[in-house]
Amino acid sequence: SVGGAEELVENLAFRDVRYRVVYLLAKLTQQFGSSEAGGRPGCTKLELSLSHQELANMIGATRKSVSMVLSQLAKEGLVNTGRKGGAGSQRLWKGARVIGSAA
Repeated sequence: SVGGAEELVENLAFRDVRYRVVYLLAKLTQQFGSSEAGGRPGCTKLELSLSHQELANMIGATRKSVSMVLSQLAKEGLVNTGRKGGAGSQRLWKGARVIGSAA
């Protein structure tokens, strides 16, 4: 939709990297996320094979800045990334606070 495209452009062009990372994770979670039995309450599991570079390319940022943001979000307990399986496969857990802040 036109409104959705305008929202996407605004969020990717005029926001800082942290906001863009959170926004992208929220959007990916809406499309590809699932609740996991035994997982953290209020969190969603997003299991995609995306590197930090691929995430950076999606939001027009550098890999280094995306890595720094993900590290900070992890320290804040908002995102938990962990390698699982093959190289580049990450588990991203997003709590309600992260999803809510990007909406």
